[in-house]
Amino acid sequence: MVRFDGEDLFSSGAHELEVGGRSLRHVTHEGPGSDGVRVIGQGRSGRTIVQVGELLADTAAGMKVLMDRIEAKLDGLGHDLVDAHGRVWGETVMLAFEPGAMRRVGTRFRVSYRIDYVAVEG
Repeated sequence: MVRFDGEDLFSSGAHELEVGGRSLRHVTHEGPGSDGVRVIGQGRSGRTIVQVGELLADTAAGMKVLMDRIEAKLDGLGHDLVDAHGRVWGETVMLAFEPGAMRRVGTRFRVSYRIDYVAVEG
């Protein structure tokens, strides 16, 4: 179960995280008469994390509540993101929540979604 900012926002349906790597922000410099390229490091980039999943609710109003709780986390602040294995990705900022269309599935409602994060730590 994925938790964000200590909250269980996603357990109504299946979900998974794809955690990307990190890289070095840099500038390359070639000076006149130099032999090769000089690389100037400017710190590490944030780690990109993508979450995809489905939200399930018994009513359309219940689905709105689930989506509103997630959208409230689009606050620009870093929070802990804990994955299904208990790994903590610290100072993680939710950048985008992209819900799909609400669909009826039997007696329930389903919305597929994608969330983009950037983790500063971890």
